[in-house]
Amino acid sequence: MKRNSIISLLIATLACAMQPARAESVDADDYHYPTGAGYSSVNYNPMVRAVQVALQKAGYYVGDIDGEYSGDTRAAVNRFERDKGLPKTGTITLPVLEALGLS
Repeated sequence: MKRNSIISLLIATLACAMQPARAESVDADDYHYPTGAGYSSVNYNPMVRAVQVALQKAGYYVGDIDGEYSGDTRAAVNRFERDKGLPKTGTITLPVLEALGLS
């Protein structure tokens, strides 16, 4: 049961991270950046970062380790899936995580 909960949480997190950005009008005077906001990415996801690191170690990913599911990450996942005989989804699935040793 605990494994299913973790998987559900992972899928929900990835689904939220992959949503397109929405433009909203905000007055600069009404918005205050949190302390330490700096240059952090809104699209950062720790699971994506872990997958990027694992794909890089396996020789599939050469982009920035930034936790963002970009085209470079998708291409690396596609190559990894193809080489490992996994279903070709181009997304981070449980079989991809298991094959990378991340589940």
